[in-house]
Amino acid sequence: MKHKNTEAVVPQVNDEELYLKKVYRNIILLALFAHGSYILIFASLNFLIPSVYNVGSVIFYFFMLYTTRRGLYRLSVTLIHVEVCLFVTACTLTGGWALGVEMYLVAMSSLVYFCPFHRKYIPYLFALAEAVVFFLLFFYLSGHGSYYEVPPKQTTEIIFLYNAATCFIIIIYSAFLSRVSATVNQQQLEKENDGLTILANYDQLTGLLTRRAFLDGVEEPGDNRKPGALVMADIDNFKRINDTYGHQGGDYVLRTVAELIRAGCRQADVCRYGGEEFLLMIYGTGWEESTELVQRMCDDIAAHSFLFQKNVFHVTVTFGMCKTDKYGNLNEWISCADKRLYIGKARGKNQVVAH
Repeated sequence: MKHKNTEAVVPQVNDEELYLKKVYRNIILLALFAHGSYILIFASLNFLIPSVYNVGSVIFYFFMLYTTRRGLYRLSVTLIHVEVCLFVTACTLTGGWALGVEMYLVAMSSLVYFCPFHRKYIPYLFALAEAVVFFLLFFYLSGHGSYYEVPPKQTTEIIFLYNAATCFIIIIYSAFLSRVSATVNQQQLEKENDGLTILANYDQLTGLLTRRAFLDGVEEPGDNRKPGALVMADIDNFKRINDTYGHQGGDYVLRTVAELIRAGCRQADVCRYGGEEFLLMIYGTGWEESTELVQRMCDDIAAHSFLFQKNVFHVTVTFGMCKTDKYGNLNEWISCADKRLYIGKARGKNQVVAH
């Protein structure tokens, strides 16, 4: 498995607050349209009580726009469920069962998905309450007539179909939002998992692979790949750098050396092996070409001017190299490169030991 050299960045969480405000705003706008239309419908039937009630409902939903903008979602959802129960009760008792207003209780029962509450069972209590109101109205009207005279059959059927269409819109919109939310949640979960993978696989200081990710995922050359090289690198006199410039200066040197190594050998997996040590697996090049590449890297680092808190200084790195082939294994190559690295340290540092 080849790893991409990338900076370790924690993914940002989606703005759920804006999403919730949009959802509740759309629901409230739909309610405003419905209650505005009911003012006209009941006024045309000379049903004074439900007409006045729906004027109050319009005012109520304008207030709900304010509460949702303030982020008071639990209060808004609770009051909306209560208002729907009162609306259905008022309109059904005065206009009769045949108008189909009671279908709103069924539609609202489908909105258990909208749950801004810490206790997930609360929306189901709302649905249960709406079911109770539905059956109480049914049994009451079975033995009692409505307050107003029932409109003509054609008018009643038109109002019934209008109510049915509105309730279907509510149910379909709820199903759509549920699916969209599930998709958003899945994408957010995948991003969070990607972020955890980045945190686990990449060193937070240098952005290089961690030692474990390198050892677990590095590809060993096979029959169809040119032999490459495994390289161990160690910053020379790193303790002196820390003592002189502090740990912040040491971190700056580690980050800069990591960038120089990564820039000097892009056809390699690179990891921070531990402390000030780095490990490279070079692919797709012959042994001589790999040796020349690492020597250039060593020279480039030595020639680079490091600038930290207005102090200019130079840093050197010692490299130990081991030739890789299909007959060896990763542990043997690391041991070989490590031994050659310490030979370079003993010989004066700032060099590449390949034999």
